[in-house]
Amino acid sequence: MKVRFFLVLILVLAFFSRFYRFDLSPPSLYWDEVAIGYNAWSILTTGADEYGHRLPLSFKSFQDYKLPGFIYSIIPFIKLWGLAERSVRLPSIILGTLSVLFLFLLISQIANKKVALLSALFLAISPWAIQFSRAGFEVNAGVTITLGGIYFLLKGKFSNKWLFVGIILSVLSMYFYYTNRIFIPLFMLCYIPLFWQKWKRIKKELTLLLFLGILLSLPLFIFSSSYSRFSQVSLFSDPQIYSFSAEERVFDQNSLLARVLHNKYLVFGKELLNNYLSYYSPDFLFLRADGNPRHGVPGVGLLYFWQLPFLIYGIYKLIQIRNSSLKILLPWVLFAPIAASLAQPSPHALRGLLLMPVLSVFTAYGLYYFYKNINSVLKILTNTVLVGIVFYSMINYYHQLFIHYPIYSSRDWAYGYKQVFSFLKGRLTDYQNIYITGKYWRPYIFALFYLQYPADKYQQKPSHNKIENIYFGYADYDTSDPYYDYGSMEFIRDKIRYTPGSLLILSPSEKGAGDYVIKTIPDLKGEPLFLIVATKS
Repeated sequence: MKVRFFLVLILVLAFFSRFYRFDLSPPSLYWDEVAIGYNAWSILTTGADEYGHRLPLSFKSFQDYKLPGFIYSIIPFIKLWGLAERSVRLPSIILGTLSVLFLFLLISQIANKKVALLSALFLAISPWAIQFSRAGFEVNAGVTITLGGIYFLLKGKFSNKWLFVGIILSVLSMYFYYTNRIFIPLFMLCYIPLFWQKWKRIKKELTLLLFLGILLSLPLFIFSSSYSRFSQVSLFSDPQIYSFSAEERVFDQNSLLARVLHNKYLVFGKELLNNYLSYYSPDFLFLRADGNPRHGVPGVGLLYFWQLPFLIYGIYKLIQIRNSSLKILLPWVLFAPIAASLAQPSPHALRGLLLMPVLSVFTAYGLYYFYKNINSVLKILTNTVLVGIVFYSMINYYHQLFIHYPIYSSRDWAYGYKQVFSFLKGRLTDYQNIYITGKYWRPYIFALFYLQYPADKYQQKPSHNKIENIYFGYADYDTSDPYYDYGSMEFIRDKIRYTPGSLLILSPSEKGAGDYVIKTIPDLKGEPLFLIVATKS
C-alpha cells in the first residue's frame, strides 16, 4: 500500500510538471508541432497528408520525412478539440507521465521497489524528461513506448502473452522516432541470449514472435523515406570531414603513409567515437546541454548537478557487486547514443533522449546504496542537506521554466505567428493582397494551421509560396524547397508594397522608409518581431 501511495504521488508530480502552463512554456507551437497537428487534421478530414498522399507511413512535411506514429496518435485529440495547441501537446504530456509509470514497472522487474520508486521520482522531476514532454516531440512518445516494450519483454519471463505485447510495443516505438530503429534491434540481440533458458523452452513461440516483429517492421523500410531524412543529418554526409581528410593527404603528397593515416574511414571512425562519447560528457548532461533553446532551459542542465555523485556511485556499486540488473541496464546505456552519434550535430538532447531513463535508474541505485552504507546519524544529516539541495534545484528549475524561459526563448519557438493569424482572421477579404515574411521560417504551415485551411482544398495544389491572396516570403538560408517558386516570388514583397489596399507583415529588417505600420507584434522580451504594414488605398 505504501508503494502505491508514493507511486501515485510521483505520478501526480510528473503530470503537474508536464501539464502546468503547457500553453505558455514553451510559449508557442513551433514549426514541427504545427506540421504534425495539420497533417493529423488532414488525415482525419481527408485520409491523406497535406500533399494528398493517402495514409502515409512517412510524412514529407518539410522534406524531413516525419515518422507516422505520433501524427496518427494525436488524431483522437484533434477529433475531440480540433486543430488546437492542446490537441498537439496533451498527448505528449500524457505519454511523458506514462513513461514514469513504465519505468517504475520495468525497474520493479529487476530491482526492489525502493530503487523503482526512486527511478520513477528522478524521471518525474528530470529537466531532460520534462522539456520534451511539454511540447509535441515525437521522440518523447518513442521513449515511453520503448519503456513499455522493455517492461513487457521482461514480464514475458513469466507469461508468453507478455512477450507478444513486448514485441508489439518495441516494434511500434520504431514508428515514432528514428533512433529506435537502431536501438531496438541491438537491444533485442542482447535480450535473447540473456534469457536463453526461457527461450529454449519456447523455440516455436520465439520463432513466431521474431517473425512477427520483422513483419511489423518491414513497412518502415519498404514504404517510408527514412533514408532521405538520414542523408540530411548523417555524419557521413558532412563534406567538411571529407575535405579535411583530402587536405591532409595532399599536404603529405598522397604518400602511402598519408593514405593510411588520413583514410576517410579512420577519420569518420574518430568523429563517430567523439560523437558517441560526447553523450556521456558532464558538460552535455549537467551544464549546457546542446545549446538549442528548444532542448533545455539555460542555466539548468539536462540532469540536476546533485545527481552526478549518485550517478557515478550507482554505476560503481552495480559493477562492484555484479548486480544482475546490469544485464538490462548495461546494454541500454551503451546502445542508447549509437544512432544519435551517426548524426550531426552531436551531442543532441532530442536524439539522445533514450539515454535519459537509464541515467535516472543509475542515480536511484547510487542513492539507494549510499543510504544503505551509512549510519543513522549521517542519514539524518544527509537527509537535511540533500532534501534542501534537491528542493532548491527543483524550485530554481521550475522558476526558470515557467517565468524566464518563455521570455528569452520565444523567437526559437516561433512565437508571433499565432498572433499574426489571429489578426488576419476575419480580415482576409479586406485586402487585395497579403504578404507574410519568410525571414523566420516557412510561414505557409502556420497559415494552414491557424487559419484551419481546408486540407482537401490545399491538396489540390500544394504551394509554400501562396494560399488564396496570401503570399509568403522566404529566408536567405531556405533555398531548396521544391514547393516554393523562388523565381516568381523574388520581387513579390516590393510589388505588393506598391499595390493599393494590400497588407505586408514584415520583420523589422524589411521595413521600408515609407511603410505605414498599423500594428507591431513584439516577442516576449518586448522587441519588435512582426510589423503589420498597410499600403495606401
